[in-house]
Amino acid sequence: MNRGVVIRNETDGDTDAITAITLAALRTLAISQHTEQFIVKALIREGLARLPAIGARGCCLVGHPDYYRKFGFRNLDQLAHPGVPPEFFLALAFDGQWPQGTVAFHEAFGARE
Repeated sequence: MNRGVVIRNETDGDTDAITAITLAALRTLAISQHTEQFIVKALIREGLARLPAIGARGCCLVGHPDYYRKFGFRNLDQLAHPGVPPEFFLALAFDGQWPQGTVAFHEAFGARE
């Protein structure tokens, strides 16, 4: 892990901060059209489009509900991740069958250094 990077759950105020950082980082780049902050929505859509092709039946994540509901994610009473408030744990079903149970993320999400 890069010791200079802190990875944490997003907060309500992160969208404006991410936009400001992206704009500031690319402000003096002559070839920038200063729209890079919009690449996030394109990356999410592309990632979600690729998942069914590799056999995924859905996707779950920890994130801001208002943002991810735009992509079809929703909170499910029958699906949880220990230590994550239910309102921030969301899922999306690709086949119309919503999962249930307790989710465990890949061990890389628990890396300590």
